[in-house]
Amino acid sequence: ECADWIRLAEDRANAVTGSDAARAEAAFALGVAAGYEAVYEKRWGGWLGALKKGLAAKNRLRDALKYDSTLVDALLGIGNYNFWKAAHTDFINWLPLIPDHRAKGIAQLGRVIAEGVLARLPARSALVWAVIHDERYEEALAHADTLARAFPDSKVPLWMKAHAGYRLYRWNDAHDLYDEIERRILL
Repeated sequence: ECADWIRLAEDRANAVTGSDAARAEAAFALGVAAGYEAVYEKRWGGWLGALKKGLAAKNRLRDALKYDSTLVDALLGIGNYNFWKAAHTDFINWLPLIPDHRAKGIAQLGRVIAEGVLARLPARSALVWAVIHDERYEEALAHADTLARAFPDSKVPLWMKAHAGYRLYRWNDAHDLYDEIERRILL
């Protein structure tokens, strides 16, 4: 069970003492674990629970950056949190007390793509879905093409490209991509 692995990672990370580098890695692991829980909660639980877990993830990842400011990969979770929190609260973002951090989240994902060590490609994948949400379909296609070149056998970049193509009214391109996805599923 995934929850068991998350608990094990949390137990081990909470036991870490020593250098700032070790603490940064432990906080990073705790942030990633909380991030997985947030995604799970969003998908199978509720929005409020996902927001709480997402905030916990963001705080742990910020801790990781406090210990080691060069741990740019932590911005993947922080950028996702900033973007999707704002995207899901856009109905109240016009209030002065509720900032819209979508642009900040996208910039953080871009920084991971440029400077990250472990999370460059996951950050690019996250960025594709963010710019699709913001209706920046040409940008999504460019990033999805990069992912398709990196993972030529993967269906995920094809799905991204098909979705963006459909939104751009490129019906034939989208149809061909969906056909290719179906072909790969049925292999």
